[in-house]
Amino acid sequence: IEDLSVALLRGAYTLDSIYINKLDDGTGQESPFFRSREVDLSIEWKSLFRGKLAGEIIFDRPYLKFTENKVELDDVARDSSDFRELLKDFMPIQINRCEVRDGHIIYADYSPEPDILLEATDVDALAQNLRNTYQKEELLPATLQASASVHGGSADLNMRLNPLASQTDFDMDLEIKKAQLPQLNPYFKDK
Repeated sequence: IEDLSVALLRGAYTLDSIYINKLDDGTGQESPFFRSREVDLSIEWKSLFRGKLAGEIIFDRPYLKFTENKVELDDVARDSSDFRELLKDFMPIQINRCEVRDGHIIYADYSPEPDILLEATDVDALAQNLRNTYQKEELLPATLQASASVHGGSADLNMRLNPLASQTDFDMDLEIKKAQLPQLNPYFKDK
């Protein structure tokens, strides 16, 4: 983290130029996993006015890269619990609203020939009511709306969900237009 700014009046703080690299156990080399120009964590005033304490988080130009790696289940459980604790340390109250502005998401698998690279750029997303602080009577109270550029085309996602259910229920609409499908051939051939 390059800088940390605190805004007491609005109950917020901002992380400037944050990044998290992951370490490859086999090679010992670091590779980018997550970075964001700015992450703003604050109290969600809409929930506070309804008598609930919840937070909101805004990611400005985040980058997230998933890579296909062979790992043991114990390693996944250890890494997942550590990441959840890290998020809890950053924002001790539960997140009700999450926004992504101009994001970049990559899925990479370097094991087959040729490499598989799925990429979404210009990602804008808004998830609301994640902790169900309003619209409690609805079966699927939370919403996720997202748009992105994908392989020369565009993608739009609209989703309703109940993230608090023991098994997450959701209703999703995904539309992809004018994507260059030949770029995706290596991914579909391997599966």
